[in-house]
Amino acid sequence: MGQSVVYIIEGDELETKDLKNLLDEELVSQYIIDKSEQVFEELYRRYNDRIFNYMKRFLYFSPEDIVRELLAEVFIKVYLNIVHLKDLKSFKSWIYHIAHNICINHIKSQKDTVRGGQEILEATADKRVDIEKELLDKEVREFLSEQIRHFDDQTREIVIFKFYQSLTYEEISELIHIPVRSIKYKMKVALEKLSTKLKGAGYVNGCV
Repeated sequence: MGQSVVYIIEGDELETKDLKNLLDEELVSQYIIDKSEQVFEELYRRYNDRIFNYMKRFLYFSPEDIVRELLAEVFIKVYLNIVHLKDLKSFKSWIYHIAHNICINHIKSQKDTVRGGQEILEATADKRVDIEKELLDKEVREFLSEQIRHFDDQTREIVIFKFYQSLTYEEISELIHIPVRSIKYKMKVALEKLSTKLKGAGYVNGCV
């Protein structure tokens, strides 16, 4: 693997507008160089809402104040370990991996209150609907969010990563350590189940 590229912003102060124009790997590199709080705050700004929304959806059974406590734990771990990040381009996957592990640990600690896993049943692919298009509608998004809660933990997490965090299948695979092929299959089954729910609720083909 090649050496990391070093990015340096000249001047006594780092301009906010300059930081906003930097890629994640540039910010991480800059932080490793000078430990600038402004740089870390920019990383925090970029990922705070995204990570919170992911954790809130994944830990739907937990009160918001608990989720925010866990979110703070994520950024504490990031703050303490970012200098050890070797592949600077992997920051996005790395921070989601930290959030993922914290969520899983919380679920294990609350195992008596979390619904058990459900068996994934095979369905026919030709019954799928374009769920991504349906998600554009706010009411449908709310309906689907409620339905997604009833998936087993792993399938729910995959759907959240794909729909709400816009991660690629490869990024999801890296985060939860299962093959891309398995992720795509679980997504296919999840979409078919959501399709059935949408049709049953009258949301498909303009029937709201």
